Amino acid sequence: MPLCCCRRRRTNRVDGGHRVKTRTLSDGAEVLETIYFDAETLRSNETHQEQLSKIVSPELDTFFSPTKPYWGAAATVDDCFDAEIVDDGVCSVTEFVLEDVKYYYWLARFGGNAAGHVIRGCAPPATAGDILNSRAIFSSLLGGPWVAVAQNVDDDLTWTCPTNPAPEGFIERFREVAERG
Repeated sequence: MPLCCCRRRRTNRVDGGHRVKTRTLSDGAEVLETIYFDAETLRSNETHQEQLSKIVSPELDTFFSPTKPYWGAAATVDDCFDAEIVDDGVCSVTEFVLEDVKYYYWLARFGGNAAGHVIRGCAPPATAGDILNSRAIFSSLLGGPWVAVAQNVDDDLTWTCPTNPAPEGFIERFREVAERG
């Protein structure tokens, strides 16, 4: 049976500037997807505002890639809602959890092509004894509280975090989150 047949979808809330949906994945895990239609609504969510600012900020070349500091052609948060830059002027973020770590998958389409980044919050200093968390803390020095760990380029999903390997099952979970059924 295809994965898309195993999912249940529920629309929780629709406001003028965004829509929030909860989806249940095949293993029963729930993900929360927020689709934003305008910058002002996005700015009302400080966490999402901070994350998207990191993704499009030209000063964070090393945060994502030294050769491509912008999300598609979007150089500002406002650009993410310009229909001439981002298809339909819409972007989304899907929150998912794997092994008690929360990830945020940001997605937009540029000329029909998917461009997405998965970011995670870094471990707090209290967990620095664990080598994996120590690496996450070290890498956070490059990009503040958020670390880019994976990407979607034209529906090719890859782990990109240079400081540690992908957690077991991450790419499979990411693929299921990225598929909208």
